[in-house]
This record gives sequence, C-alpha cells and structure tokens, in this order.
Amino acid sequence: MRVSRYMSSPVITAKLTDNLAYIRNLMLKHGISRVVIVDEALKPINIITKGDIIRAMISKEWRDKPLELICVNDVKEPTELKLVTPRMTVKKAAQIMLKNLISGLPVVSQVSSNLVGIITKTDLLRAFVDGYSGAYKVGDLMTKHPITVRRTHTIFRVQELLAKYNISRVIVVEDETPVGIITETDVVFARSVKPFLAKDKFIKQRVRDFRGRGAVVRAYMVPIAEDVMTPNPYVIEVDEDASKAATMMLKHGISGLPVVHHDKLIGIITKSDITKGIAGIVRR
Repeated sequence: MRVSRYMSSPVITAKLTDNLAYIRNLMLKHGISRVVIVDEALKPINIITKGDIIRAMISKEWRDKPLELICVNDVKEPTELKLVTPRMTVKKAAQIMLKNLISGLPVVSQVSSNLVGIITKTDLLRAFVDGYSGAYKVGDLMTKHPITVRRTHTIFRVQELLAKYNISRVIVVEDETPVGIITETDVVFARSVKPFLAKDKFIKQRVRDFRGRGAVVRAYMVPIAEDVMTPNPYVIEVDEDASKAATMMLKHGISGLPVVHHDKLIGIITKSDITKGIAGIVRR
C-alpha cells in the first residue's frame, strides 16, 4: 500500500507572510485542517494547522490582536519539515506521523522535490478500511480516559484543554454519558456561537452604584461548551471492528468517536489511534 494511492492532490498552500485570517479562510473554504507553507520556489517549508491558530488565540502575546495582523512567520518557527515520496508505504508514513506528533506529510517528487500531494490521517483512514478489516477491535486501538468537559464549562476552558493536551476534540459528558463533542473546527470557526454574538449576547441586571442609587447594567454572557458543541455525537461500542470506526469517520467527516460500553463513556477512538494500527505499534 503506497502513499501515491492515498495522497490528496492538489495541495492548498500559502506563504510565511500570509496572515492567519487568510489561512483560516483557506481552511474554511476547502474544509481542511492544515495548509502547507511554501517558499518563493514553491517548495514546502512548513505546515500551519488549526491547532496553531488556537494556540495563537489563547497566547498572551497574540490573543488581543486580530488574526489579520498575525502572520504565519509570527507563530511558526523554522523547522525541518518531514516529507515523504509517492512510493513510500503508508505504514512508513504512519510511523513518521506518530514519531513526530504530526497529522500530515507533504508528498514530494523523488526526482525534482516538487510538491505533488499531501497525505494526512484522514487519507490513512481509507487505507485502513481497505487493508485492515478484521485486524483490530475498537478496544484494541482506543485511547482510554479521554479529556472531557461539562455543558457549562466555558469555551475558554475548552481552548485551554485543546492546547494543553495537543488534542483536536473534547467530549461533553453528563453522568458519564457523551452528550456532545467540541472540535478545533468549532473553536477556530465558531460556527455555533451565534447566541452571544447576536441579541442575546448580554442580559440586563439592576444593581446599586457606590452612592446606593439603582442602575441597570449589561452583564455579558460567556460562551459555554453547550453553545458550541455538536450534540448527540456518533458513538461506537468497544467490541466493534475498528474498520467500522474508520468507515464512520470517513462517512460523517469526523475525526474521532466516543467509545461506549452500555452507553457509558470509556474511551475515544481517533484518526491518530487508527494510524497506530497501520503503523503496527499497538499494545493489545
């Protein structure tokens, strides 16, 4: 199973001098989680992800600035970019991703080093469905003790958790049952944050000032997990074939599934966990 069979092409690219608002719009327009950064010769030199944008949004240095005033080179340090070629096996690509804690690899021509594609963990899902049916149960690959929040945790707490644990989603629970899921997309694109951006962004309260006089003030509402979560998330039972989980992720365009046993949350299976199965580093 070669990279050439599963890589995506053409690749969405940008430059170091492009701002994060432009990068965000590229991601939104093309439904992607990362953009490859190229130099003047159009050679790949870096990658910027939704996670990078979240870290900028909560950092002390950049959180008070609009995204259009923050450039890629402000938040991305020069790095030795990991590359693969079309003839490399998907197993080797999976191993490189896991070793370097990354989710996408630019694919370059072995002869010219020109950018010809990108292979991501989403692409590896297709490889898993094709070649690993029956190889693993969900329980073999899942991550135990997933990061969770409650409905009333603030969106700022969610941002902190995503950045702190370098994860792409948190599960919203109620009495140990998954009732929602919040992803990087929900945070970066704020697609469900309309209630506090419109007429309901504040409530009026009557208070007394320091002279004891009555006054009406606006109390602004803080967005909470319930405002931005996707409710009633798709879930999968722990004893199901892991290829079913990969198929569900592809079908519904998602990157992780809460794992349940008798409706109680016991883990999560993500594209990263599927990648571990392909890389052959699973501990049963």
